Amino acid sequence: RRRRPTVADDATDEEVLEAIVKALHAAERPLSDATILMDADNKGSVGGKGIADGMDQLGWNMPEGRASDFCAAFSAAGDGRIANPDFLKMLGDAERKLLAPPRVKLADDCSDEAIFRALLEKLDENGIPIPGVAGLVDPNRTGNMNGVNLKDCLSGLGVDISQDRACELVKDYTMDPSGQHMPTKGFVALLQAQSKKL
Repeated sequence: RRRRPTVADDATDEEVLEAIVKALHAAERPLSDATILMDADNKGSVGGKGIADGMDQLGWNMPEGRASDFCAAFSAAGDGRIANPDFLKMLGDAERKLLAPPRVKLADDCSDEAIFRALLEKLDENGIPIPGVAGLVDPNRTGNMNGVNLKDCLSGLGVDISQDRACELVKDYTMDPSGQHMPTKGFVALLQAQSKKL
């Protein structure tokens, strides 16, 4: 007999939500079934016991105490219960996080090529054409972009890089005497040239 998946007593709130999403996925139940299972009395909200019982039906062990603490932490009414619409929204957010592609982490000693490759791959994944990067690295349409803009752009696309490394890349390619920023158009042209090389 397969061991039942168990949520730890010291699981984080995020792990509690993830476990509920995973349990529903494994049972091939839609997220909306969470309230059917966990609000069996139709109170319009879920509490610790309801979550523990619902998870039990889905074949998971969820400590009732941990479920109750979770509900207390997110109870808008302060009654230790979470209103069903709020609960379903939290599950939806947790599901999106779970299904999102994993973040890419670039080390400080990574090559410029590795940064360009990661940026190009993420643009492709998100269906953004290379010229579309202009709005991401220069959101205020100033005509210039800098390392901080590049870091924010990468972060938004799911790539983690240090600000120092992002600034270094701009410095490597800019004609600006300060080395701080470069024309947004120049960055787009640089990326297009890189895409042909990579």
